[in-house]
Amino acid sequence: MYKMLLAFSALMIANSCVAQDQDWRPVAPQNLLLIKTTYGEVAVELNPQFAPKHTQRLRDLAKAHFYDGLSFYRVIDGFVAQGGR
Repeated sequence: MYKMLLAFSALMIANSCVAQDQDWRPVAPQNLLLIKTTYGEVAVELNPQFAPKHTQRLRDLAKAHFYDGLSFYRVIDGFVAQGGR
């Protein structure tokens, strides 16, 4: 019974994590950062209107492959993801 409840809970959580079509909107390609992980891809929209220097710094570091091979070590759903060496 416990295994069935656990499997059902996992299925419900996974189902709720999928973005619906109405949740998507066009994003300018220069403001889209795709992070490929062993668990799938994460899409991050950069907003140069709010943080122009930070946005440019992220772009430059990503193009230089600075983030390649780094790990996420703390994730708080809906709030923050922290990574590093």
